[in-house]
Order: sequence, then structure tokens, then C-alpha cells
Amino acid sequence: MGFLPFLFHEIYFIILIMNDDISSLLSYPFDKGQLATLDFNAKTLFWGGKYSQHIERFSNAECLQTLKTDAVSWSTHDIKVRSQLSIDTIYQNIFCVLPKQKEAARYMLAQSFHHLEDQGLLLAVAANDAGGKKIESWMKELGARPTSLSKSKCRIVWAHKDGSVDKLKVDLFIQQGDPQIININNHKFMSQPGVFGWNKIDQGSKILVENLPVNLTGIGADFGCGYGYLSYKVLKKYSEITKLYALDVDYNALSCAKRNLTQYQDNVEYRWTDLTQTQDLKNLDWIVMNPPFHDGKKTQNDVGQNFIVHAAASLKKDGVLYMVANAHLPYEKSLNRLFSKTQKIYEEGGYKVFVSQK
Repeated sequence: MGFLPFLFHEIYFIILIMNDDISSLLSYPFDKGQLATLDFNAKTLFWGGKYSQHIERFSNAECLQTLKTDAVSWSTHDIKVRSQLSIDTIYQNIFCVLPKQKEAARYMLAQSFHHLEDQGLLLAVAANDAGGKKIESWMKELGARPTSLSKSKCRIVWAHKDGSVDKLKVDLFIQQGDPQIININNHKFMSQPGVFGWNKIDQGSKILVENLPVNLTGIGADFGCGYGYLSYKVLKKYSEITKLYALDVDYNALSCAKRNLTQYQDNVEYRWTDLTQTQDLKNLDWIVMNPPFHDGKKTQNDVGQNFIVHAAASLKKDGVLYMVANAHLPYEKSLNRLFSKTQKIYEEGGYKVFVSQK
């Protein structure tokens, strides 16, 4: 994306929110009597996270959200949802809850300063163990002069954009967080910091590719395609695939997948969707998937369980699910319940691969 043009005809807020608990801290400086002059009637953009009650004080709000799961929570409150940042807007104030990934967090800070008008306010929040302790130093690297508060094992940091902000450093942080080519073991893919496993080839997906059958034909899907490694390998390996649905909850990941699968564009349909919810796909011949099971540091087996439920519902009779999972995750019961036949064809190095026929 690089440096984006400055236009000064519109005034907005941006608020980047990653979860409900942290997003509630956005109001903490105001509750403490600081930043009392903030205009809550200005047009406001919330970037990320779920809708939270404190947002009601903003009278003219819209949301930018790249995770489909959370985008839905905003749309139920009749708030316009965007999936990417508009390049032609300048903002008066920006409030953000930063992601854990370093380059993605610094990218958000830099983009925020880039889209601020002179003397505009940037406020950033993160948990201490997820980058919160580094916000002040990152802002200082960008030339800002921050102030901070601590609350609930989180750090709230804010600064105004003035003449001290280093535009070259802002540009560098944006460049480092932009979509970029990664080269691992002679494999080149477009990816972006903040996308799951953005700078590596996931070992589980690699193992799944190595254990797929001699041939796949017809219409299939990649549930949780990420930046597109598994989809790319499947399309490259099997010439008789007529269509592949690439599905992911992360809009940025899906955007990277589109660029990685350009040569197969006539055979691929992309869907930004929450795969823990019901899908409108039916009668697929096969599905490949390496479902996620983490929510931050917390393991959530129900994510994979829901993937299995909706994969089964999307397959035709005799359709086949090819799935890789970490060896300790208890998916066998769900597979045996939803499929007529399940076989574990691989278990080694902390991974297991299942072939399940409906």
C-alpha cells in the first residue's frame, strides 16, 4: 500500500478493537478526566473487534473489520462495515486496540498516523503480554510524544500528530506490514503480517498435502484457506479439479490467497466467511482442511468441531473430508458421528490425518 495521499476534506475517528474486554478500555482516559475535549459527534470509524456498548456515545460511526466473525456483530447494530481502509480519507482522531503480531501492530500505528490530520489524536490499547508494553516505544520510534495509563494488565497510550512525527519511519512501518512475498524453502507466496502463520508454511498443511490421494476431481473446497498454500498445492497437483471454493474468516488472508492463486482464477471462488457457522455450500465432492484451534493463548477445540459439522453438511453423499489436526485434539468422536467411515491414515510428529467419507 505504501504512503497514501492526504486529503483534508473529511474528519473521522478510527478505533481498532480486537476484543470486548480490551475495547472497553478505550473510554478509560475519558473516565479519568483526560482527553475531555473529544468530539463524540464526529464521524467515527471503528477498526476491528466486536461491537461494545460504550460505542453508543459515538453518534456517527462505521466499522472496519477484517474478521468475518466480528464483522457480523457490528452489522447487527446497523453500523456500516468495511473490510479495508479507504485510501482517500484523513481522520481527526484514531483509537486502536493493537493485534499481538509485532509488524501488524506497528503497521496499524503507522497507518493511523498516516491518516491523521495535523494535531490529530492516536490512542492505542493492548494487553501487556500482547505488545502493550511496547506501544510507547513504537510511538516514540515514529517520532510521537506519548502519554500512557495502565489498567487491567493493559496499556493505554496516546499521542497527537505534530511536527515531530517521522514520516519516513511511518512509511517504513507501513511497508513492513504491507502484503509481501515470502520465500520459504524455494516456495514464494504473497502474505501479510497478522495473517495466521504469515511467514511460514504450516507443517500440518504440508503433511496433509503429502497424504492426499492419487487423484482429486470435481468440485471441492479448502475450509480455512489462509493465504492459500493448501489451495495452491491442491490445484497444482490435480488437473481434473473443476472448481475449488477457498474460504476464510480473515479478509486479509483471503486477499493474499487471491494473489497466490491468480493462475487458477477460472477454477476458484473466494468466500469471506465464518466457518464455525452454517455454510450454503452443498454437494461438494471433497473438502481439505487444517482447522484452527487457538484463540490467542487459549485452545478452543470447538472451532475445529464446528468446522467438521459444516464440512459434513457441505459434502454430497460419499463425499470425502481430508483433514489434518494436532494429535492431541479429540476430533474422532465427531468424525465418527457425522461420517459413515473414518480412517486415520497418518499420525506422527504431533499431527494426525483423517479421511472421512460421508
